[in-house]
Amino acid sequence: MRQLYFILGLLLLCGQYLVQSINADRARSSCRLVRGRAYCPDPNNPDKHDGSVVIVQLKSKDGYVNRIDETFVSKNGYFSVSGCQRDLYKSWEPELHIYHTCKQNQRRMLKLPINSDDAEYKISQAINLRSYFTTEEQKQFDNRPALLVWIFVFISLANADDTECLTVSGKVECDGEAPLEPVLLRLKDEDIGYDEIMDEGIASGAGEFYLGGCASDLITSIDPYVSIYHRCKGTSKRIVIPIDQQYIGRNYSFPDVINLKSTEYEEEDHVFHIPKCDQIESPGQ
Repeated sequence: MRQLYFILGLLLLCGQYLVQSINADRARSSCRLVRGRAYCPDPNNPDKHDGSVVIVQLKSKDGYVNRIDETFVSKNGYFSVSGCQRDLYKSWEPELHIYHTCKQNQRRMLKLPINSDDAEYKISQAINLRSYFTTEEQKQFDNRPALLVWIFVFISLANADDTECLTVSGKVECDGEAPLEPVLLRLKDEDIGYDEIMDEGIASGAGEFYLGGCASDLITSIDPYVSIYHRCKGTSKRIVIPIDQQYIGRNYSFPDVINLKSTEYEEEDHVFHIPKCDQIESPGQ
């Protein structure tokens, strides 16, 4: 009898593996990057975020994946989320879930569908979370992942005075041309022993990028810098560009296009890996 159970179990595992292999071949890969601004107006300055906790999650409408990507908004409310999904019949439909405490300190969630087939989508209008009512509902965050997020948030708020944030944007090129291979960028805080990654992303097809994040140091202000990983010269390289501390709490935009083939920046050999989908598709393909 034990041998029979063993054989049945082995056949079941083989069947599952075969089904997964077939589905993997049929699955359509697609990626989405969504950026925008979601904020709670400061009573003293309605154009600024009042510092309330805001979490943005990228999800799929089909519900198979609970959370594809997640981030806190920056000090001024800016965010960027991205991720890839596979579907057997069509490209997946992205949806933003925005969790916030903007209204009477109640925890609420706003569902915002992304009605665009573009791989990169920027929400053109800032989302005022105090006046936005569409498909918004009060949430108690009763699922475990979200509960853990809020525990982390409340612990972080205890040290909120030490947290400093900034956003960085710019454009990279290879001697006047858009990079042919993906360029990975990381916004980091230089620290003793281990440099903290505040955000990371891949430059767009045109070479543009946007990063934003927060970090804290025990004694001094953070020391932000951008690491850029590229293959403009045929081999994997990394350059490091420091960001002046005067831009902490603000958005810093590089005044000039960053030429990755230039000798202006200190450079080193650095092997890196960029996780990506097999291909980026539009639902109509």
